[in-house]
Amino acid sequence: MGQVREGDKNRLCPSCRMEISVLAVKCRFCGESVGRPRDEARNLTIDDLGGETVRHYAPSSSVMEAMEAFRSEYEFKSNPPPDAEPARKSMFGIAGKKKGDPNSGTAEEGLPQLDERSQALASLAMPSGKPTATFKRSRGPSAAQRAVQVAGILIGLVVLYFGGTFAYSYFTAAPVVPDRVNHNPAERILASGGDPKQAVIDAANALAKEQHPKNKEILEQAQLAFAKKIHDLLDAKPWTHQSLRDAARNVNDVFKVDRSGEIRKLHEEVTAETFAYQMSVNQISDDSATFGLSRPSTAATDRSVNVKAGEMIDGRFKVIAIKRDSVQVQDTLRDNRPLTFNLNDTVITSP
Repeated sequence: MGQVREGDKNRLCPSCRMEISVLAVKCRFCGESVGRPRDEARNLTIDDLGGETVRHYAPSSSVMEAMEAFRSEYEFKSNPPPDAEPARKSMFGIAGKKKGDPNSGTAEEGLPQLDERSQALASLAMPSGKPTATFKRSRGPSAAQRAVQVAGILIGLVVLYFGGTFAYSYFTAAPVVPDRVNHNPAERILASGGDPKQAVIDAANALAKEQHPKNKEILEQAQLAFAKKIHDLLDAKPWTHQSLRDAARNVNDVFKVDRSGEIRKLHEEVTAETFAYQMSVNQISDDSATFGLSRPSTAATDRSVNVKAGEMIDGRFKVIAIKRDSVQVQDTLRDNRPLTFNLNDTVITSP
């Protein structure tokens, strides 16, 4: 251990309590490691802070040589020259020395020894991160690779087109309808212009035996022809009470076999027409007449109503004239059909 120089600050050894230099790391008396002092900062006085003398630390030549050596080595590793021979590696992956390289060796060989403070400065000058790796710019796909990509895209589009066309035609194609097993006699009746009532009955029976789309189509055609026949009877000109009776009889016969929505609606219409025409004149006075209704159209209408000329009966029949033994009315729902109701007689006539 060196002697304490004059002018250096001193401190006491924590082990033997002898006076040693404040910069000492081991006691020169007892040999105990004392460590660096916590505060190595230089105490400045007010005079030191206010003086005009400016002190700058000038690194020694050894510090500058070390920093230059580290900088050269870093640049050489980051950007080696093209003719530089790569370091060979042994079988354990350890880099070996180049042949004929007299300067190969550790970075510390041939460099001056640095003191403690120079080492701290040299560590600040060294780069903190690793050398940035350089990557080669990736080259684009070759012409052959591009041709394969384009061919794959075209093949995919062709497969997609034909697959979509097949799927569309498969799901939108009409189902295959099998041939009918039994003959439908209603088809012949409609073709020859026969009785629509018999056509509906035969078509309904054929559809009940064989649920075929063609049989259903024939039944719908027969129903349309039958409905036209019934409406022709209800709107007959000249109209007689027998026309209404024929319409009711035909509808009842068909309704026994076919209770579909169209026939049910037609049956209700004819039934309402039958009850409406069953009213009769019960009494006639000088300017009014009393009618008896079989079934009023609304619950608020009484079965017996007294009306005068110009008034309505059950919201449908308009009184035109009241005579001594008859009353003339018009059916507003049947194109103002003229009707004559005789006193105490159920027979209705229409001129």
